[in-house]
Amino acid sequence: MRVLFLSTFLLVFPLPGFPQAPAKRRLPGPVFSMPGTFSIEDPARALPREDPGLARLGEVLVRKGCSPAEKATFHVKLLLFKEASSLDAESARLGCPERLPRLEEAFFVHLAGEGAEVGSLGRRGLFYGLLALAAWIDGSSPKGIRGGWILDWPSLRHRAYMLDMGRLVERKDYYRKVLRFLAFHRFNTFVLHLSDDPTTALRFKSHPEPADPHAWTPEEMGAFVKLAGKWHVSLLPEVELFGHVGAWVRRPEYRALAEPGLLTLSPHRPGTYRLIRDLAREAAGIFPGSLFHAGLDEVAGPSSKEGKAFVRKWGKGAWLAAHVIRVHDILGESSKRMVMWGDMLLRYPDAAGRIPRDTLIYDWHYGTSFLSPGAKRNPRLPPESWVRFRELGFEVAAAPALMNGSHRLWPDQDRLTNTLGSARLAARYGLRGVCVTQWLPQRYLPDSIWLALALSGDACWAGTGFHRERAEKAFFRAFFGLEMGEDDLGALHFLLRRSPLMEDLLRLLWFDRKGADRYLAKGGSRIRRCLKEAEAALGRLQGLSGKVTRHRPEFQEILRVARVIRHLAWREAHGRALLLSASAGALRQECRKRTKAVLEEIRASWAPWRYLDNRNHHDPYAARDDLMACFEKALEALKALPRR
Repeated sequence: MRVLFLSTFLLVFPLPGFPQAPAKRRLPGPVFSMPGTFSIEDPARALPREDPGLARLGEVLVRKGCSPAEKATFHVKLLLFKEASSLDAESARLGCPERLPRLEEAFFVHLAGEGAEVGSLGRRGLFYGLLALAAWIDGSSPKGIRGGWILDWPSLRHRAYMLDMGRLVERKDYYRKVLRFLAFHRFNTFVLHLSDDPTTALRFKSHPEPADPHAWTPEEMGAFVKLAGKWHVSLLPEVELFGHVGAWVRRPEYRALAEPGLLTLSPHRPGTYRLIRDLAREAAGIFPGSLFHAGLDEVAGPSSKEGKAFVRKWGKGAWLAAHVIRVHDILGESSKRMVMWGDMLLRYPDAAGRIPRDTLIYDWHYGTSFLSPGAKRNPRLPPESWVRFRELGFEVAAAPALMNGSHRLWPDQDRLTNTLGSARLAARYGLRGVCVTQWLPQRYLPDSIWLALALSGDACWAGTGFHRERAEKAFFRAFFGLEMGEDDLGALHFLLRRSPLMEDLLRLLWFDRKGADRYLAKGGSRIRRCLKEAEAALGRLQGLSGKVTRHRPEFQEILRVARVIRHLAWREAHGRALLLSASAGALRQECRKRTKAVLEEIRASWAPWRYLDNRNHHDPYAARDDLMACFEKALEALKALPRR
């Protein structure tokens, strides 16, 4: 019955290839030919019939010419163990010379001509084992499969990815797509940044007023939680409960809860903790996991009379800690462990000594030198804050960013270096984990994230054993069906290095006279004297597009990135004539044509995954942060240039 259901599931839900980071231990065995039929046995019923790991394995076996059958010649057996001693005994009986670490996500795979065994102490470990077995068979030679053993386990226990829903609510299918991708790249936590200054992405029943027009209802989010469970990913809600609360305090009905003139909740207002308790209880009822992220970062204030008096008497650290402790206790009422960002504890070190030690700190560093003179001298050293927090008794997760600050278009070389380096260092120094953050979705193209996300997931799993070039080649091979040569990777790396900063957009799109003046002053830029390289990189990648066998829309997104960078390089090369020459009418017409084409590319990128009618422009920073708005303003600004 399980085999018949699986074959039906595969017809409806095909699962294209996803790469796997190399296993920590791989022991070779004999070579055997691919059998003609297979069955999957799960005596403990550890996984449901529709488990995506089972579907992935079945899809690979069918593609290799092996059909599901009740009386099969190749048997896959799932082994879920309650005790480590039982797992050790079974793997020894099967002939494995080594032992696995005592981790629920650790797994072994034994592959031989008659079948395969996948064993783990946890269901998520079985899922990862099935993915590893599928990748093993999928990468085998037509001449035969080399059997043997895989023993693998995560280098970091907490492997999280965060999307900034509170600044742009994207279509629900996009989050489902991200969830699926996270599972295949062995992230175990999806952090949903549900609220920020512009809006809330969850329509709280107790306080629905700030919700985005496209916000998730509690019922929709509950269904998403169940879907995440099927994909072996935990959803972690983040609701800002101190600063970044503009979604509430900008509204008249909540304005009295703010520190005057600030987007910060006031600890001195009676209704503040009623609001926090309502939000915490409602979110805790939707998300069953043990963690709750309360934000608590970048807090301004106090500006109230009561707050200033408190700070004069006790200090800013005590003011901060008093609120953090209250939030911690409120979350404890719902049996939640608090997560918070670490920046305010670094700014006011005495606060860190006051708050409960069971707080999990997400310590964000978007460059290795942030508050870390040792790391600035030697990038192989961790930020001193990791050491400081751990000495105080906190568990710490590193929190790098694939998109933050002035970075635009897609996760670039700097952001990848920050993220991959953080994962290696976190594993080396024994942190609890890593949360890879992705801020302000309107800054980047929605389908441009997959390469960076795949590399980040693989680095979090592999730790110090991560090898970037191998991981890049594996991603393109599995995700697109492409074998990337050195010149192909060179074109890719050019795009990563030249991805624009906001300063580049201001300088090259000439929104106003200041932008034109910046360009004419010949200031530094990532996109300078590189038009030929940009055209060559685009041509190189366009030449690969005919060879793409899967995920064509996602490959087209990489080409969009290349076209945007080429357009900016073209503007950089011709800008002086465009802005100053009285006889550049034809060139200006060409610029309008090119700018309009790039704008259409960006709109085509957004259309499947974002709501074009709602781009959070009620937020004062959104128009500047919106990539599409930048090119809309650039096209408008060209109208002011002479046409002759």
